[in-house]
Formats: sequence, C-alpha cells, structure tokens
Amino acid sequence: MFDSIRSVTSAAIGPLEYIARQKGTGLSIRSWVADDRRGVLFMPYSAGQIAALRSTISAWMRLAIFEAMDPREPAAQELAQTPRRLWFVVDELDALGQIDGLKDALARLRKFGGRCVLGFQSIAQVSSTYGQGDAHTIIENCGNTLILRCSASEGGGTARFASQLVGEREVLRTSISRSRRATEFIGTTSRSEHVNTEHALLASQIEQLPDLTGYLKYASQPAWHRVQLNARAAWEDLRRADAGASAPARSNERFGARIEPPGHGHE
Repeated sequence: MFDSIRSVTSAAIGPLEYIARQKGTGLSIRSWVADDRRGVLFMPYSAGQIAALRSTISAWMRLAIFEAMDPREPAAQELAQTPRRLWFVVDELDALGQIDGLKDALARLRKFGGRCVLGFQSIAQVSSTYGQGDAHTIIENCGNTLILRCSASEGGGTARFASQLVGEREVLRTSISRSRRATEFIGTTSRSEHVNTEHALLASQIEQLPDLTGYLKYASQPAWHRVQLNARAAWEDLRRADAGASAPARSNERFGARIEPPGHGHE
C-alpha cells in the first residue's frame, strides 16, 4: 500500500521540480488576477516539459479562473470607470489535460468580465480528456467560433464535426422532364419540385481550406463568413485604437463569401 501511495505521489509532485529551479521573485496567480493593472501573463513550456508541467499549468489556470469569479469583483467593477476585461487564452486545449472549472467558467465568467479563447486541433482528443458530455458543453458555451483547416478520419473526425457546427440548409430543386411519342407532334412536359436537406459546408471543403483561411461566426449574427486572417492589419488596427485614431474599414480585405444560415434555397 505504501509503495503504491509513494509512486502516485512522486508522479504528482514531479512538476514541482521545475518550479524549485526558478530563482526569480515569487508570483501569486491570485494576486496577479486580482490586480487591476494591465498586462499579460504567459505560462510557457517546451515540448519536453509538457508531460510534467501540464498538471501544474492546469492548476494555475484553475486558480486564475476561480479568482476571476470571486463574488467581490462585480461590486468593485461598479465603482470602476472602465469595466474590467480579463482574457484567458488556452492554445492546444487537449495538451494541458483537464482544467477544473473550465466548463463553469465559460458559462459564468462573462458577468465577471472574463473572456475565454480556446484552440484545439482534434475534437476526439478534447472528448477523451474531458469526456463526451463535457467536451460538447465546452464547445456549446463558446459564442464566437472560428473554423480553420482540419482533418477527417474514418468516423468523420474534426472536419465533419466542424461541418455539423455550421449546420444544414434546405435546398429546393426543380426537375423538368420532356417526352414525346412518335405519333405526337407536341410532347408533354412535367415539372416537379423536391426539398432536400444537406450540409451547408461539406467536410471536404474544410479539409481543403488554404492557410489562414476559415469560416467565422459571431454569436450575434446568424450567418457564417469566410474570412482571410491578416495578423499585420489587425496589429495596425490595434495600435491605432490604442492611439485614439479610428481604424480603417477592412471588411473587403478580410471577409469574402457569406454562408447563409439554415433556411431555404433554390436550384
């Protein structure tokens, strides 16, 4: 029994070895979140450290999330002139393991001024980490969605999952057939209409997307837009906004074809 407990404990406290090597000043995650100063807190790791540090980084994220949802924060925000905004950006969501409180944070963090940006490459990996139900809950609580190129598998994979997120549409197809017998001078014409339901965006189309090209949907808009990401233009707009200048309209540069929401179409 003792050997089993010691082996489990040794694996759990392994990440503390990396923390003990740090020689800088200490940092409190809760104090940093509670502070109203502007700034960015990075939690970097190398590829060789992710296996050992994933539990530690997940614990730090949990502390930050629950500190942001402190019930004292809304009262403090009412007294502040500028509403507080705290962004949690998690890339490679499945690589960090399960983050406790993330599901509740997506549903409740908004009223405390918190925002979450989650990125992942495979829905199967997220489902294996959080479970099928919690994985879908996390996806459903993300109001804005950006779909970039992703791959498919035998069961459909992430590409089919993304296609299902876009939804379906009803298409009205009209068929016209003409026939004429040898003894008839004027033939007969028949016309029929059929309403078919199909995917608005095929999984194969998502697999073939070019680099930095995808489909974007805002929570407040019913339609999906095909977008071309331009990091340089976005950075210039951000600098102009910080300087107080108006950013130029770049809708023609970033947005292209529009995918209508599920409805009726004609062919």
